[in-house]
Amino acid sequence: MIRAAIIVAGRVVNIVAEAKLRPGQVDITGRTVNPGDYYDEATDTFSPGPADPLPVREITAQAFRSRFTDAELAAIVSSNDAAVKVLVLKIATRTTVDLADPQTAEGVDLLIAKGLVQAGRRAALLA
Repeated sequence: MIRAAIIVAGRVVNIVAEAKLRPGQVDITGRTVNPGDYYDEATDTFSPGPADPLPVREITAQAFRSRFTDAELAAIVSSNDAAVKVLVLKIATRTTVDLADPQTAEGVDLLIAKGLVQAGRRAALLA
């Protein structure tokens, strides 16, 4: 497994273990790197971020999918609703999901409105 930093706008937003690097990821195996650190692509170096790193609001798409129960995922992928299919495609083709993005909340709200996820699960999915 490769230890990889997910880089967005020159900042480390998350650290994951992957079988292979994906776009927007940098191999940090053997290096000390933390979420919130700055990344300089030209020199392939990291520097400490602010003393209080930003809360991680962007997670891997896989981590986001893992927040759903198996029953919820089965209901979602079995849905014949066009809007749900578009949402599934968007999540399946992304490497990260921004939990603070209003579109993410709208997607969760769509799943709730379609009865595929219970309303009480909204906060846990977007936390």
